[in-house]
Amino acid sequence: MSYMIGVDIGTTSTKAVLFTIDGQVKQMHHVEYPLYTPDALTAEQKPDEIFAAVLSTIKQVIRKEQVKRENVKFVSFSAAMHSLIAVDCEGRPLTNCITWADKRAIRYAKQLKETELAHFIYRRTGTPIHPMSPLVKLI
Repeated sequence: MSYMIGVDIGTTSTKAVLFTIDGQVKQMHHVEYPLYTPDALTAEQKPDEIFAAVLSTIKQVIRKEQVKRENVKFVSFSAAMHSLIAVDCEGRPLTNCITWADKRAIRYAKQLKETELAHFIYRRTGTPIHPMSPLVKLI
């Protein structure tokens, strides 16, 4: 039998669902992790905790259903938008994940909005300038 796995990487947990190829749900598993909020503006995650949760959820749905790995045809991922992790040239995290909920870029968003560049960015991307934007987080 052939299977597919959907993995949702969320703000406070990762969920995996094992489906038959015709869409029947066979197994589900989730792993929670903390959202680090040491102050009112900061909302971060630890990349290693997220990665461990992704691996664990996938392994658990496969194990629970006793699926042979070669019968998994694909794994599809979804993730919380507007998060940012700086990585080195090898792809290793240099920072925690700055999540969509992190508000430390508010001042930079306001400054950028007051420039002509903000309108240009909006016209090119369709995304308004706001503190959740990865561009503003980078600034």
